[in-house]
Amino acid sequence: MERYAFEKAKFVKKFMEKKGLKSKDIHPISIRDRNINPSVSFSQQRLWIMDQLQPGNPAYIIPMALLLRGPVVVSHIEECFKEIIRRHETLRTSFVADGEKVLQQIEEVVPFQMQLVSLENVPKEARQAAADEWIMRETRAPFDLSQAPLIRVLLIKCSDDEHILVASVHHIVSDGWSVGILQRELTQLYRYYQERGNKLPELLIQYTDYSEWQRKKYTTNELSAEMDYWKSKLQEAPGFLDLPTDLLRPAIQSFQGDTLYFDIEQDTANTLQQLAREENTTLFVVLLSLFSILLYKYSGNPDLIIGTPVAGRDAKEVENLVGLFINTLPLRIGLSGNPAIRDVIRQVIRTTAEAMSNATLPFDRIIGGLRLERELSHSALYQVMLIMQDSPMQPMKLGQATVEILEIDNNTSKCDLTLYMRRTNEGLKGSFEYCSELFHRSSIERMTEHFKHLIGTVITHQHLGIDEISMLTHKEYNELASWNLTGSEYDTDTTVYDLFERQVEDTPDSIAVICGEAAITYHDLYEKTERLARYLIKQDIQPGMLIGICMERSIDMIVSILAVIRTGAAYVPLDIGYPADRLNHMIEDSGMLFILTRNDLTADCGHQVRNIFLEQYPEHMMDYEPAEFPAPVPEDLMYVIYTSGSTGKPKGVKITHRSVMNFIHGLTKEIGFSSKKSILAVTSMSFDIFLVESLLPLTRGMKIILATDDEQRNPERLKSAIKKYQIKMLQMTPSRLNLLIQGTEDTGFLQGVQEILLGGETFPLQLLIYLNQHTNARIYNLFGPTETTVWSTIKELTGDTKISVGRPIANTQIVIVDEFGNLVPPGIKGEICIGGDGLSPGYYNQPELSDSRFVSLRADGTKVYKTGDLGKWLPGGDIQHLGRLDSQVKLRGYRIELTEVEMHIGSHPHIKECAVIMGKDPFNEDCLLGYYVTDNDNPLRSAEIVSYLSEQLPEYMIPQYWMQLQQLPLTPNGKVDKRSLPQIEPVSVYKDSEGIQPENEIQLFLRDGWEQALGAGGFGMEDNFFQIGGNSVMLVRLFNYIEKTYPGTVKITDLFTSPTIKAQSLLITSQNNKRADLSFKETAISEGVEILREDHPVSDKGHLSIRYMQIPESLTRRLEQGAAENIIEPTEIIMSAYIYVLYQIAASEQIYLYTMVHSLDSITPVAVDFGNIDHIQQLVNELRRQTMGNGRIIPLSHVIKSKVKNTLLPMVYLKECCRSESELNSLFDLLLMVDKPVKGTIKLKWTFHSLLDNAEEISSLLEMYLTTIDQILCEYSI
Repeated sequence: MERYAFEKAKFVKKFMEKKGLKSKDIHPISIRDRNINPSVSFSQQRLWIMDQLQPGNPAYIIPMALLLRGPVVVSHIEECFKEIIRRHETLRTSFVADGEKVLQQIEEVVPFQMQLVSLENVPKEARQAAADEWIMRETRAPFDLSQAPLIRVLLIKCSDDEHILVASVHHIVSDGWSVGILQRELTQLYRYYQERGNKLPELLIQYTDYSEWQRKKYTTNELSAEMDYWKSKLQEAPGFLDLPTDLLRPAIQSFQGDTLYFDIEQDTANTLQQLAREENTTLFVVLLSLFSILLYKYSGNPDLIIGTPVAGRDAKEVENLVGLFINTLPLRIGLSGNPAIRDVIRQVIRTTAEAMSNATLPFDRIIGGLRLERELSHSALYQVMLIMQDSPMQPMKLGQATVEILEIDNNTSKCDLTLYMRRTNEGLKGSFEYCSELFHRSSIERMTEHFKHLIGTVITHQHLGIDEISMLTHKEYNELASWNLTGSEYDTDTTVYDLFERQVEDTPDSIAVICGEAAITYHDLYEKTERLARYLIKQDIQPGMLIGICMERSIDMIVSILAVIRTGAAYVPLDIGYPADRLNHMIEDSGMLFILTRNDLTADCGHQVRNIFLEQYPEHMMDYEPAEFPAPVPEDLMYVIYTSGSTGKPKGVKITHRSVMNFIHGLTKEIGFSSKKSILAVTSMSFDIFLVESLLPLTRGMKIILATDDEQRNPERLKSAIKKYQIKMLQMTPSRLNLLIQGTEDTGFLQGVQEILLGGETFPLQLLIYLNQHTNARIYNLFGPTETTVWSTIKELTGDTKISVGRPIANTQIVIVDEFGNLVPPGIKGEICIGGDGLSPGYYNQPELSDSRFVSLRADGTKVYKTGDLGKWLPGGDIQHLGRLDSQVKLRGYRIELTEVEMHIGSHPHIKECAVIMGKDPFNEDCLLGYYVTDNDNPLRSAEIVSYLSEQLPEYMIPQYWMQLQQLPLTPNGKVDKRSLPQIEPVSVYKDSEGIQPENEIQLFLRDGWEQALGAGGFGMEDNFFQIGGNSVMLVRLFNYIEKTYPGTVKITDLFTSPTIKAQSLLITSQNNKRADLSFKETAISEGVEILREDHPVSDKGHLSIRYMQIPESLTRRLEQGAAENIIEPTEIIMSAYIYVLYQIAASEQIYLYTMVHSLDSITPVAVDFGNIDHIQQLVNELRRQTMGNGRIIPLSHVIKSKVKNTLLPMVYLKECCRSESELNSLFDLLLMVDKPVKGTIKLKWTFHSLLDNAEEISSLLEMYLTTIDQILCEYSI
């Protein structure tokens, strides 16, 4: 470190002289007043705070280990350290808090004893492992910062002539330079004690003199110019470097780490040194440049901040002091514009020199000046560092013993990633210190190989721009090639219809499709298809034409698809739920001349084409009019599906017969589609995965249960269909399956399912865990865009706990590339590109768009589709999906171009600017957020915008939450800065203009349900559910809420057609006779605490026992302290103690409690199984979970009193939430009322329904209750 700092200083001096700049004057450090405990330095203050957050963190222990070969005098070594501690005040320092300040407390004398351990009796072959264990234990043992000395020394005796000396010093009193001082003084003092030569001269100043000097220097604004520099340099700098990690980042930064060592041979090191000389700089700058390129390649971010330490010892007086002087410089390096290596080096020279000339300002002051928010999950401003020892270590001796400095890995890491480099006589020694809770060792091993490969490439091809450099090693190239060996033969001359015909011959009488009450066999389906196909040919439908199909979900829909394919034409799905403008665009763009539809749907299908009505074609034609059907060739189109487009209009994706046949071949190789299985078809015909639920099963003799439009919307009906038809195979998006599971404990509907295929959006881990626990089905995750024919990859996740999208299916190739078309190695994210037999010919009528998305790779010329999806290769060849690269997102399985949505919003006559982003709703589900600016800043209700968009866009493309702004935030280059858009608070955006309030109990009940479903409030009785942010998922939540209290009263389709609270309340009122009685579960009571139950009215005072209680002042203060420190609320402790007391008198571990603590006359039941409760805090957390908005809410009017002997209904309630205590007394047996806490006083009222055996029983119970409160407070250390 010392030599490194010296080289840096020379480099900076040379740069400043070249620029004509003068060095800053360093004011001398004066001796402080020794009668006052000094404040800590800025760096010490940061470390003290870190220790308060994570006491004893071993990441802030600086270890030193020396291997001593030769004879040593143990007592001399101990005397050396005693003298070092005496000489250096900081080694006799502890740290104490004094109000808002942290002070250094210096002791004149501190106890110190070197620990001695002998391993002589350990077998020689096990001695090294034993020594390593001692070293690890010693260098990780925590320090107490309030107890000096903050240094420990351990001497391990391996033999008479071999010892290991281990010193551990806390970073708050030391740094890397200080380790060099310790080593130097140790050798000098050892020589003194052995030879009685000259003693070391006394130090002129101490560390506390420096810390006082530093504080004064900062408070007198001497460093304001440096602050101005850093503010300018780091303006709008990225605060986080998103490196690809193997593990999820912990909420609180982990310092668990590991180190991987590597070597760079002498010839390479010499070449790098020569490059440095040619650029008139140091090896550090060259290595920093190379490290920057590596990080850029890994993260894709050309704007980097890398931390690097500087000694912080500009004042000559501190050069020989042990202490924390080190400062960290955040070096900002920009790599945009494809610079070559020498261009990067020159930029890094300027950056480093400028930073070094402004290096006095402590890093913490920089953070404070930038007003950056502190994140607990990662370090501020930078997460990677480069630390370099720029010259070989000087040899050391301790008397006659030689000294070898040992590398120590104490399994810690201060940053996500730190690169250490040291020049040696053999070349360069390097190591990556990494956070082991973010990265696997295998990933760092691969990174090391990439770093070496990068160095080799740069040395050989210095003219190359960094964007042209591939990180892929030869070994990795072969590895990627092997993962794409997916070749598999299939019959390219066969079509889907050919396979269907063969199946008809095999199973003519088997049921092919069931839809609602209708069913059809394979034979009848074939006959009906043939008749329609002959009729279509008679209508002059020819091969290659695009034919629209617009109809509701029915058997006729399947017949129409098959008939169009039979004619050699291609079908285009037209979803009847789409707005007329969107359908008309699809019709016009495709140039279709015919649409197969029904009489009642013509209004939605445009008027520029001929409608063929299925009700009207002559079904007898087949008997009299034989027709010649054309034989499609593999490259003929089979269908065109329109998906969201970035131009504001949907684009048509062309898919050929060859691609479909390859897809069927590839998927059926992986999953067992067989005639013995039934499959549920729930997907819209306009979604390409519908092929898996319709045409593919028909080629394998399966039974298709085609869900009707109503069944699609109603989870309960879908679940019933799955059970009724004994469905064996399911395919749907994860969000739809979550909808089926949500709000139910009944998983029986999945028990018979053998395969579950999920895709179209991110597969949540919790859903996978649930499926693995509650089903016996094989679970598959699938991925693929429409442009590569339905699914392109597959991964079976049965029994797995990690999610990926797997590997390519047959005859499919996957490559992942950076933005410049270079193949990226495993572990590095890039854009997923897909090629092979599933590749679409392109977009219909959009050759330029096709050319931009269907491209030839730079690497080998392979044609692929650029999906816009981010991903990375995992070890072993699976692919992990990492989201979207562009503005295209997937929401509930639908692919949406945000720019298309923005174009439609922007077409509103009163909207000047707008932006749409993906966000989270109050339930942490994905949703769209809309921001807009109106002309003249006139208010515009979001409901008006939603109503306008409903005529142009499907429901799933309309943002749920809105915010009107005066202007959109912009980046410096004038683009909309979506990252700076304000957070939308849903509670503030729902407000009907009338402000109509609830008129009755049912409307109040529904308002609460809307608030739970939408995660917001503030709406009126006539607001439209869908126009204030509701969607189908939220409507199901509302349905489940209503169903709990009024089972069977309304259908989910009723809620669609009655989308206001007022209309829904009328529905419930009209069918209120179906309202369910709610029977409460009770708590069984032990026989020894029998509660007598009398059938006398509770107004009879003889049957009520009431006790008033005031919480003792000492307990009250502690309760208020817990609330003030946001640890735990008094109400939570009161309820937890109550349920714990119930447990003490109960006959079982299952305790039921009823609470009224959130809203007027609304009860939340709580059930706690004490068999699963191990400690008090777990009980509190469980109670909190069930009462904080996640529980079942039941109106008081629905409670029915039980008459079961030896049971009771317990209740705890807030006085302010109860309208009638007498009503509660008539329903519940043991009640606890909590009066609204007033500072210093908490009053309780106990009501016992019927008398216990005697008053002593009651007194005993109340004493137990107070004791329990005390125990809970102690658990929380209050």
